[in-house]
Amino acid sequence: MPYPRPRSILGRPADRHIPRIRDVPSCRGREAGTTENTGGPTDDLRRFDDFVNDKIYDLLLRGQANAKANGRDVLEPQDLPITKGLEESIHAFKAIDQEVSLDAILEQLTRRPPLDVTYSDEAEAKLPLVAGGLGVALARTFAILEDGLKNPQTRHWDRAIRIFDLLL
Repeated sequence: MPYPRPRSILGRPADRHIPRIRDVPSCRGREAGTTENTGGPTDDLRRFDDFVNDKIYDLLLRGQANAKANGRDVLEPQDLPITKGLEESIHAFKAIDQEVSLDAILEQLTRRPPLDVTYSDEAEAKLPLVAGGLGVALARTFAILEDGLKNPQTRHWDRAIRIFDLLL
């Protein structure tokens, strides 16, 4: 029996100068004649959700190790290994006034192996901001990979994911 499709963490589109989460990748689909990723915007949204959920789980795994190293069974916000660059992306996300669903993030986390810590209310409240910051960082990564990129192809996604896997 197939599992139900998890809800997307994406919120309403923003209208400011920073690229909107739904614009990265573009929801307009693929150009005619391309052979890469012809699945269209649904594939891009699935990739985006998978990317954000994978990275949040990676951050929580490291946060768990930090909490345990400090003798705690509760993960606090300071346990999350938020880099300077990710923190800047979180601030940029706050500036575009976009919302991310905490319920959808927690729903995705229940599909992963459980952690040996519980989340403090403050850490849990920070997860939507981290998800938004990851989306902004991904958008900026696509722009670095190829100047003026509007519709990321499979190779762009693969490169961006490899970069984040190295750093987070």
